[in-house]
Amino acid sequence: MWPLMLLVGMAYASQAVAQNIIPDPGFEAVEAPFCGIMGPNDFTNTLFDWVSPTLGTPQMFFTDADESCYNAQPVSTYSGPIGIRGTQLPFQGQAMAGLYAYTIEGFNQRHYVQAELDVPLIPGQAYAIGFYVSLADYIEFSSTGLQALLTAGPVDLNSDGVIEAQPQVYTEEIVDDVEGWTLIVDTLTFEGAVDFITIGNFKTDEQTLLAPNPTYSGAVSTYGAFYFLDEVFIEQVVTSNLQEVENQNEVKFLSTSQGLEVVSSDFETRRLHVKMFGLDGRQVFESSSPSSSMIVPWTSWSGDCAIVSVRIDSHVTSQVVCRGETR
Repeated sequence: MWPLMLLVGMAYASQAVAQNIIPDPGFEAVEAPFCGIMGPNDFTNTLFDWVSPTLGTPQMFFTDADESCYNAQPVSTYSGPIGIRGTQLPFQGQAMAGLYAYTIEGFNQRHYVQAELDVPLIPGQAYAIGFYVSLADYIEFSSTGLQALLTAGPVDLNSDGVIEAQPQVYTEEIVDDVEGWTLIVDTLTFEGAVDFITIGNFKTDEQTLLAPNPTYSGAVSTYGAFYFLDEVFIEQVVTSNLQEVENQNEVKFLSTSQGLEVVSSDFETRRLHVKMFGLDGRQVFESSSPSSSMIVPWTSWSGDCAIVSVRIDSHVTSQVVCRGETR
């Protein structure tokens, strides 16, 4: 299965295939917004479900923090000496994490975040596994971004260096969008028990691809490649022949002789906007309809499975749909 990278806009959205088994997908479960630059243990002590598994210092950003806080978003009045890394609204909610994928050449410094899944993955079951990232506006470089490692049990490291492991979810492309969010996702199955996810850059400095960021500010401590992270998900994928798949009681996908029919369960929907992406990441279909239903013709499909993204007014939901032998 090819790793998939999709570009998405700033509209509020939710990613749904089935029940998300990440305990806190959007880093929202905190006692109170943290104000300032996080040091060792601050990330772990601030969140209920996520930890920093190394001595690195991942950050948290909040839209409901006081504007004078360094990590207030989307606007901070903090004046220095450390430079603001970027301005961004969370993909959803009021909070998001921030991680260094690369700092200074040869240092091999990294940030990682880790969570235990609500339930272990079922061996042999297909899952859509992904997360959204956005490059910090004023940072020096873009890179291949962040990756996800799925393991049986936690991983840790007694330094702020690189965790030596082979992540399963990643992209080989440079992730350089500073305005919107980039979805990094793959559909995978595992043979054994898996119950932890760790997100960060598992490549060494020498292996990490970099590109100059044209919006780099040059301010103090804006070196390297830094990404905002939000809405992590692991959800079961429907892989049986398509008859009727219902998505959170909002969207139904029906198999017809002409193609995949997308139906909003809200018959007062004013406009339906549908995009479809093949599992190679290429967009293969896009159309709008003033009604509550639309047909995506089978001739648009590039394979038996696709990611269908449906916008209903300002809400977006995406799902991996497989048609099996249906034509």
